Amino acid sequence: MARDGDSESGQLDITTTEGVVRGVDQGATLAWYGIPYAQPPMGELRFRRPAAAAPRDETFLATSWGAPPVQPPMPQPFGGIGDAGDWSEDCLTINVVRPAGAIGPLPVMVWIYGGAFTIGASRNYDARRLVEHGDVVFVSMNYRVGAFGFLDLSSLSSDEAVFDTNVGLYDQILALSWVRDNIAAFGGDPDNVTIFGESAGAMSVMALMSMLDAAGLFHKAIAQSPAPAQANRTSELAHWASDFAATLGAAPGDEAAVLKAASADEILAAMVAFSQRVAQEDAGAMPFGPCVDDVSLFGSPMATIVDGQQAKVPLLIGTNDNEGLLFMFGAQMSGSETLAVLPETVERVLVGDAARKELLDAYPGYPDGPVAARVGGDRLFWYPSTVAAGAHSSVASTWVYLFEYTSDDRRFGALGPTHGQEIPHMMGWSGAPATGRQPAGTARDAEFAGAMMTAWTRFAHDGSPADDSAWPRYDAAHRPTMILDEIFRVVDDPQAKLADLYRWYAGRVSYLLDRLAATPDSDGRTLLDNTLVIWGSELGQAWNHAIDNVPFVFAGATDRLRGGRYLDAGGVPHNRVLVTALHAMGMTDVQSYGTLDDGSGPLAGVLVP
Repeated sequence: MARDGDSESGQLDITTTEGVVRGVDQGATLAWYGIPYAQPPMGELRFRRPAAAAPRDETFLATSWGAPPVQPPMPQPFGGIGDAGDWSEDCLTINVVRPAGAIGPLPVMVWIYGGAFTIGASRNYDARRLVEHGDVVFVSMNYRVGAFGFLDLSSLSSDEAVFDTNVGLYDQILALSWVRDNIAAFGGDPDNVTIFGESAGAMSVMALMSMLDAAGLFHKAIAQSPAPAQANRTSELAHWASDFAATLGAAPGDEAAVLKAASADEILAAMVAFSQRVAQEDAGAMPFGPCVDDVSLFGSPMATIVDGQQAKVPLLIGTNDNEGLLFMFGAQMSGSETLAVLPETVERVLVGDAARKELLDAYPGYPDGPVAARVGGDRLFWYPSTVAAGAHSSVASTWVYLFEYTSDDRRFGALGPTHGQEIPHMMGWSGAPATGRQPAGTARDAEFAGAMMTAWTRFAHDGSPADDSAWPRYDAAHRPTMILDEIFRVVDDPQAKLADLYRWYAGRVSYLLDRLAATPDSDGRTLLDNTLVIWGSELGQAWNHAIDNVPFVFAGATDRLRGGRYLDAGGVPHNRVLVTALHAMGMTDVQSYGTLDDGSGPLAGVLVP
């Protein structure tokens, strides 16, 4: 790469579509921080898609990070990925970092932070070492999180107040549009843009791959620990919108006005109370996240990819060895599960003694806590990612990794290769915690970080993380996977037994539901809309139909069931499960099944009011 410190591309004053921005010289890198890419999403723009920033006459001093989006505080052990105290609704800013003196055009890497669509900020990810190491232009943006960006409030829209869906994703799309229109002025190549992110950021990456409105705005994608099957339908989310508005103090019919008039502090307080209640009542539920609205998203990212409707771009995707361990640690600290990782909640995904045997064979040591956490993490992150990778590999180049490295820096590596632990190495922090920006750890850590940065930035340059001989492209037959550890090595289908287990679980029910959803009924709906499917284990004490602690899945009956959620019924008699099913099929006059002593009426919280 040719370099010229006096070249025009190395100047700190850059003309953008909105006006001149002045950056800061950081020695090896030049940076522009906190550039507004949208109008403040406040007033009439609250809960709406973002509007492009207005032109400016004066030079904008892009020398400090913009304010994070509104969000609750996050415990320090989680690496400082959350921000609190200085947040603002006026948060839609973008940052650019490039090598000093490099003559472009350089590949562009656009980072999307994670944080369960509830927390996060671009300022927590200093990528100067990644930029210097790989000769790339790094871009990051703030996008709205929590109720402001990822709670579907569209069911509460009124003539006076309209609420859009997926506004946080549209923040990201507008930021990518800004990159397309402006990055050449910073020495970046608008025709070579890689989007990458971790956790909710990786889910965003895969959602963007599934959205027509994002088409053409990027050319490669990296998804680090996504949960690609996670997405709720708008019809399933209306109850959460109502519950949130009620938490804010809104009366029925007055929700829209209250949501518009409330202060950011009031909405944040409602977010905290609402999130705590959902986590306690429905372990693993995600009220904040992408929604399938049949306008911007027509299915979960995994479903879209399986159907072949995604952007056909090169994809690098992977997960970490025990994703669930971080969430087990968090549940022990907070008393509530954001992911089903504790043994008592993991039990609810099991289906009968045969399945339990399969699980015990596949996960030696179950139900020990860390092993149960592995089950929960594999269900949410690893297995759906392999499904998406296999499907995508049939239409575009795909590479898969499994992160197994443990840092020598115990401030960050104490939990081993769990959720988020690859980020410091990929960013070049060499094992430092996310709150530290200086290299740390040992020479071993630094060497590993260098190898990761090389693979990620090579992918941005060339569309592959390594030569095919060193890192083969993924295919569904052999599933070659790069093990990211002290020594990089390729293993075909490293968790074959686990994959077979999850396919065994889900395949039977999934096939049935897909067929029902694809078959029109005589009323113009689908058979799934008009059918109730119940998936559960054997009855146990079948003579009285009253055994408790038996997991059931209800699907279909879309206008009668509050779908997309988990309910802990507290050991109520099985009779009431059957009464719930009868009510879902329209037989609301039935209040008991079997003997009255075993309870009566449907389960609370399952049926649409």
